Amino acid sequence: MKVAVMGAGAVGGYFGGVLAKNGADITLIARGKHLEAMRKEGLHIKSYRGDFRVDVRAASDPEEVGPVELIIFTVKAYDTEGAIGLCSPMIQKNTCILSLQNGIDNDEKIAGAVGWEKVIGGVAYIGVSVEEPGVICHSAAGKIALGEVDRKITHRIRRIAEMFSSAGVPCEISEDIIKLKWKKLVWNAAFNALTTITRASVAEVLSDAKLMEIAVAAMHEVIEVAQKKGIDIDEAAIQDALTLSKNVGDFKTSMLQDFESGRKTEVEALNGIVLRKGREANVKTPVNQCLYSLVSFMEKKR
Repeated sequence: MKVAVMGAGAVGGYFGGVLAKNGADITLIARGKHLEAMRKEGLHIKSYRGDFRVDVRAASDPEEVGPVELIIFTVKAYDTEGAIGLCSPMIQKNTCILSLQNGIDNDEKIAGAVGWEKVIGGVAYIGVSVEEPGVICHSAAGKIALGEVDRKITHRIRRIAEMFSSAGVPCEISEDIIKLKWKKLVWNAAFNALTTITRASVAEVLSDAKLMEIAVAAMHEVIEVAQKKGIDIDEAAIQDALTLSKNVGDFKTSMLQDFESGRKTEVEALNGIVLRKGREANVKTPVNQCLYSLVSFMEKKR
């Protein structure tokens, strides 16, 4: 299977690097100093599962790659529409696009450009960062879930899952990937914003009773919105989110990493979407409104 990673930063770089190490026919699409470092020195993964270095094919332009069977799509949520437009040289009749992005509406944006038949939903559970150009630090978890948006278990889903599994990436095939995306949003909406506002790690938030009151309240709002939108999710998702947080150890969220590095955050995709979907469902979301407003002001002020 010929594969490309669109947006091979931390998440895409890690999974792309693991697949390359296992011999996959894969090209990592990146930019700037990170791209230059991968071309010159290969990709270095510092992982709690074991460090390794791998030579990778790296490109800046999808035109350099040509048609592929699978695009692993890992750009930031706010770049989805622009990035999918750049992918056209890689897309042919049998190409599918697996989104491993944060948020719940990226699949819809991708489908708007290429059609639903090419879209595969995915969720990544991982703590990872670009330590320096060409060097990725993998500090927590490292598994994925994927599934067809129509809930069918297809040959292409099994084939992609096998590709990841054979490379040592735990991979779950889900018959309800939309539900899993909302369950991840339960965690993301609370912890990404709170850690960014407080500059705290996930472990520090977990250890502070007052911060946890805010986190749980934010998660309750996401669940209420999801239920009103017809998603089969209940309060057990909060305990699942807390268990996940405790099990993966201490790490910085992606939003905090982005903020500290001076990059745009995904607050629109993680808290703004809760506000918008809440208005559609006539659900009040005051805690997410507060988190959204604070992070947005911090971005504007810096």
